[in-house]
Amino acid sequence: MVDEKNKVFELTIEDVRNGKLEKICKGLSVENAIGLSSKVSVEGAEYHIPQLDFIGDKMGELPGLKMPGIIVLSGSSYHFYGSTLLNRGEWINFMEGNLKLTEPYQFNLDKNYIEIHLKKLSSSLRITPAFYKPYQPCFCGLHKSIRSG
Repeated sequence: MVDEKNKVFELTIEDVRNGKLEKICKGLSVENAIGLSSKVSVEGAEYHIPQLDFIGDKMGELPGLKMPGIIVLSGSSYHFYGSTLLNRGEWINFMEGNLKLTEPYQFNLDKNYIEIHLKKLSSSLRITPAFYKPYQPCFCGLHKSIRSG
């Protein structure tokens, strides 16, 4: 028996270009969603796509976010995907730095998301709709790099 909830697919860029992700999505049960893992492999080395989850329907300024990326509307909130790959140590620093911005509650960052994924040493964000989250995440805008100092 296959546990559909925890099924993992590892796809190459060519797999995605050749429609494998689309085929997986078409075969997906309405109860399940596909999430994009932060963990990627580049020439055998492990890297991470910086990812953050926000709470609430308003995106404010993101002064702690010092890297370019995209903002995705996920239904009732937003997701961030950084455009610069990070090694494991850099990813941990990124997540811990953003965790500090959740206290006191500010910038609408989801503290639980950051804490849970720091423990797992990787993150993921939903990229397809599902029964309990029927909204298809979609591109909302670009986030430009903000440099400190």
